[in-house]
Amino acid sequence: VKDLDLRRQLGPLFKGLIEPMIEAKHKEYLMQEKLGKELDRMKDIIPQRSLKDSIPNDFFIDPYDGALFDMTRENMINIMLNFGNRSNIKKFTEGYTFKSGMDKETLKVESAKFEQRLWKMFEDHATADDWKFVQEIGKLFEGWRKEADILYHNLSGISPKWIDLEPVHTKHGTFDGWYFPLIYDKLRSNINQIKEDTGSPAKLFGVNYHRASTWNKYTTERTGYRAPVEFQTSIDQVAMRMQQTMHDIAYREAVMNAGKIIGDRKIRGAIDKHYG
Repeated sequence: VKDLDLRRQLGPLFKGLIEPMIEAKHKEYLMQEKLGKELDRMKDIIPQRSLKDSIPNDFFIDPYDGALFDMTRENMINIMLNFGNRSNIKKFTEGYTFKSGMDKETLKVESAKFEQRLWKMFEDHATADDWKFVQEIGKLFEGWRKEADILYHNLSGISPKWIDLEPVHTKHGTFDGWYFPLIYDKLRSNINQIKEDTGSPAKLFGVNYHRASTWNKYTTERTGYRAPVEFQTSIDQVAMRMQQTMHDIAYREAVMNAGKIIGDRKIRGAIDKHYG
């Protein structure tokens, strides 16, 4: 960039490309620092019982091999993370009850039965600390939603269509609803095949199409896709989703503007002429 600015200190391309990236990095650092403090504060409400405690299960069947899941407290908490809003509940229950050829009415009945059994599991085995923990995780994403609202409104004039939240009623009290990203089970769903098909060279905008942007799946409207949702390792993937969300909020505007500068015909022509 300094060379393209003809060795000028703080030239136009430096100001257009480098400075916004520096500011974005600083914003991301501040967000990470704040997250670290929030997670440190949550230490007092991390479930005290062993996450490896066995939870009785006589109904939740693994669609992969037809056997009952060997449920642990950690697994149950991962499921509870998806029970802070109706959209996630619907995705989770339909993902584990839908079978090929099943009509909508049957699916509605079976998923409702399955949901009630899960609520019974929570009622019997989830502690107040378990509920506080999943709510606090959801609150972290909720805080970033407000920043994303401002960012996307500034960039496009339209804010993302967010998931509606609703109160969660438990024997330990009523908790505010929360957002949690959908994480499909890669072993028990065909999500990998869908991504692979999308990446076919025949697909213009598949994974082989590269464009300067940041990951922002959390802002896209959910589709009618049904598949088992991950709950055996989902808490391990939360950190990655948090990092992706913070990165998008911090960097998206700078990256998009950089793409416009680099993609400008006159600038690209000048670069080609300069370097040959």
